[in-house]
Order: sequence, then C-alpha cells, then structure tokens
Amino acid sequence: METQELFQACNDYHAMSEFLKRYRYEQIIGQVSGLAHIEPSQFEVFPVGNGYVPGTAGQYQYVLKELLKHTVHYDWLFTRLEDAISRKVFTSLIAYRVLPMQVFLERAFDAGPVQPDGLTVLWNKPDGCQGIFMENSVQTWLDEEELAALCHMKKQIRDHLPNIAVCVSHAASDIWEAPRLLDGIRPGYRIYLRHYDASQYGKTVLYALPPENISNKKANKAATSVSKQKRVVALSVDTGWDNIQLIKEFGAILCALSKNHHCSASFAGAHKEDYTNLKYIPGVTMDILQDGSLQAKQHYLEKEAGNIDCILLRGCYSKYFQLADLYKTYNPEGKIYLSLDANAEWMDTIQWTEQTFYHFMDQCDVISASGRTMQRHLNEKWKWPIEYIPNGFYNFSKHKWQVDFAQKKDRILTVGRLGTPQKATHVLLEAFAKIADAAPSWELRLVGGQANGFEEYLQQFWNRFPQLKNRIHFLGQISEKEALYDEYLQAKIFALPSTVEGAPNVIAEALFAGNAIAITDIDEWKDATNNGTCGLVSKIGDTGGFAQNLLHLCQAPNLEAIGRNAYEYAQANFNMEKITAKLYQLIFCGDL
Repeated sequence: METQELFQACNDYHAMSEFLKRYRYEQIIGQVSGLAHIEPSQFEVFPVGNGYVPGTAGQYQYVLKELLKHTVHYDWLFTRLEDAISRKVFTSLIAYRVLPMQVFLERAFDAGPVQPDGLTVLWNKPDGCQGIFMENSVQTWLDEEELAALCHMKKQIRDHLPNIAVCVSHAASDIWEAPRLLDGIRPGYRIYLRHYDASQYGKTVLYALPPENISNKKANKAATSVSKQKRVVALSVDTGWDNIQLIKEFGAILCALSKNHHCSASFAGAHKEDYTNLKYIPGVTMDILQDGSLQAKQHYLEKEAGNIDCILLRGCYSKYFQLADLYKTYNPEGKIYLSLDANAEWMDTIQWTEQTFYHFMDQCDVISASGRTMQRHLNEKWKWPIEYIPNGFYNFSKHKWQVDFAQKKDRILTVGRLGTPQKATHVLLEAFAKIADAAPSWELRLVGGQANGFEEYLQQFWNRFPQLKNRIHFLGQISEKEALYDEYLQAKIFALPSTVEGAPNVIAEALFAGNAIAITDIDEWKDATNNGTCGLVSKIGDTGGFAQNLLHLCQAPNLEAIGRNAYEYAQANFNMEKITAKLYQLIFCGDL
C-alpha cells in the first residue's frame, strides 16, 4: 500500500470504496499508524470521535472494522445522496474514519452548513443533537435512540410523509442504518447529509425529504409490502419455554417487535408451567402445542409456516435442523433468525463441517453472537456472516428506569442460579470473606435459586464465618421485576465470578443500573466492562484476584464515576429497543 494511494482514496468515494475492498484491517491500520508515528496497538484505541459516544464505539479499531464489514451499505448510501454537498460531506467523513485528520472534519463542515431546499427546521435543539425532528404533518422531537424513534413513528411516516432530520453521529453505523431503516418503512425518501461543527465531536445530520413523485407505483408497492404486519414466532428447542425465559432475550425482542414494529409476536412450545411473566410482555402471545415432541412442532409448522414471516431460534441445536428444513419447505420466502447463545467452549465442540449442520446454517438468514469476541472468533472460523446482536436491557416493568447515584448503598450484588459450577458462587463468598474487615460498611446480596448440594457448602461457610451472617443476604428468586430492578439500582457493584458464560443478560441490567462490574475473564469480559473502563477482571477461579478487585472497587474514590461510565456505555450499546430495530432491519429490510 502506497501513502499516495491512501490520500487519493480520501478525496474520492469510489476510490475509497475500492481501497476498502482491496486491503485488510491489519494493512490499513499499519499504514495509518505509521503515518501518525504511533504503535498500531495504541492507535487501535485512538478516539475517532465525530460525535460517537466515548468508549468502545468510538475507538478507531471498531469504527474501521465496522466500515470494512459494511462497505456495501456505505456504497448504497452514496448512490442515494441527492446533492453534491451531501456527497462531499459523506466522502469527508468516511475519509476521517480511515485517516483521522482534522482537515477532513473541516472539509465536511465547510460543505454542510446549508440545509437542503424544502426543509426549514433549524438544528437548534437545546441539548445539542439528541433524537429526531419531523416537520409538516408531524412536528415533534423524539428524545430516544434514533432507530427506535424511527420505528415508533412508522405509521406517521407512511401516512403523512413528513420531512425528517436525524442525528447520525452517535454510533458509527447510524449513518447507513438510519436511511436503510427509513427506506424499509417508506421507500423513495430523498437523502441529504450535513455536518455541523469541525470539532472531533461534531454533529452529523441526515435529512430525508419525501419522494418527489409519491404516486410512483414501485415505491407504493414496496411500501405496501413493508407495511404488511409481520408475524414472528420464537420456537422452543426443548419441550417448551420456561416462564423465566419470557423476560430474557427473546421476550425482549418479541415485545419490542410488537411495540415498535407492528409485528404479531409469539412464543411456540408445549405448556411447561404457568406463564405469569406474560404480564411483562404486552402484545406477545403463547402458541401452545399439544406436547413438546418433534412431531408436534412439525405439525405446527405444516399448518402455520405459510403465515409466519420469521422464526426465531436460540442455539444451533440439532433438534432445530429438521424444523428449519420443514419451515423453508412450506415457506421458502420466510426468514430464520438464529441467536447462537455462543461461548467458546460450546462453539469449539461443534462439528461444523458435518453436512446436516452446514445445511442448517445455510438456511438461516441472520445469525448472531451476543458478544464481539465470539462474533470475531466465529467470523474467522465459519463461512457464514455472524452479526453482533448483544443481549441488551429491556425495561419490563411499568416504572421509569431512573439511576440516582446519591441513593445507592454500599452493596455488592449478584444475580443467577446460585451454587452451580458455572456461576462459581463460592468464589464470590470466599472473596467477600477476605475483604470484609477492610470494607466494613459493605454487604453482599445474592439473588436467585440455589442448586442442589449448595446448602452443604453454605453451612460450612457459615461455620467458618458466623460474623458475616448479618452482611451476606440470600434473597432467593425475585419474580417481580420492580423488586429485582430495585436491587440493581441500589447496588454499587455487580459481581459475576462465572467459569463460563456467553453474554449474560444480567450484565446489561447491571450496566444500565450504573453498577461497576467485577468479573472473571469469560469470553465477553471486554464487552461487559468496556475494556476495563466500567470494572475490573480477574482470572477464572482466582479467589484472591477476585477479592482484590472487589476491595479495589469498594475503596475506589472514583467509584461513582465508574458507575456513570457503565450507565453511559449501556445507554449507547445495550438498549434492547435499538438493538431490536437493527435486527428488524437485518431480517426484513435487507433486500430493499
């Protein structure tokens, strides 16, 4: 790679596109870091900014990798931009993502202070650049994540065709995901880009004006197709769904699809227990099968497949193989979303070259991992593209989620199945016993049912540390979401001493509550702590190291700042409504 080639690519988007398709990540960062006289490992964490939320999302390595992976989407957007100013802004911003020099931000700013004709609203919201503005038939600011907000306004967009202004500088992918989603809601919008501010954290705004010829038959046909209510079904792998699973990942996805995307959403499986958690997922129903047998599920698909637009599968279990084949037989246009629920121990045992597994994976339209480490590992190992769909936070309660750091207490919290080998609860108990005298104001609170045999260990623990009985509280399984959320909101530290995990939902809940994280080096510890900015990591099974990290956090003068970092990181990366909006786009809008 020649330096001149890099600079030439920064001045012409078509050249940049070819450049990104020609060179690998390692080649580009080697060249760029060399120009900056900085080691590649240090340049990887360089804050690219341009409005991205500080932390992982704004580091050079993630911005460049996102650009390399989705070059086809950036190519699509360039062809959709309506004027020369927009194309100059876009080219300058993409150049900055590859070669982060101030001159490209200045060029984007110089090109973009004038709004496109037909849009008179000024970008002057008091808090800067949060949300979406829609002018004409709909006049409102939407104070929420941009993609989720677009989904909330789908009906208004289709019925009234308002002028739209969207901030697209909070995450690297916003610049193409927002217009892609809008094109899925109502095809034909005219797209413009403007950039307001030459600083590293400048604001980029995407403007969308209605189609000039709104009677265009092709656009109307596409709009009608998209507006048709989608039916989405989460199919159980075993007998049926457990009640607790209704308020985990798939429950959140189905609830958000129903609430924000006008989908008909349901779980399907045999009746296992009373589904009291249905009260937390309005709009989601249960399709009860006669039993949990393969034959019952096959009969269900034979009858219903033609009316199901997408089935959701959790885990690449062999029990799904025949069902996926049957679904595609009865509905070739139907979509399959596979959430891998992956950890390295499981994924490395799969015989992925076997024909049945290969055929199953080929049938899946969207395949995801819930952590970046596992996504990268599987993308290198497998031929199928693995998307990053994190296991985020969804507020299942009716109460407003509000973090008040002044009201937090000196509490360490853990939530999970206590006493199992996977959760390693004994490591947490032993670690707390080690630091109890040095952190006298702190208490430990444990939420969850207990595994068989754990009581014997616990009795021995109390015999050794009877003085801790008033500082260690076993709260049992908390079924009411409001009560569970109160535990998160009152705690300052969340502890996860597990031996193996994918990307557990409890981490997203803890981060959203502003908890500092004490964790072992499971696969996704970097995601859980934002590379250490939101907590501390120790080796799996290292009781002494875990204790040292707990004590460090308990005594940290900046513990509140760590908690605020956790909260802001969660807002940017683990909002389940925004995550589901991205998933909806991947499943249903990819061909638009």
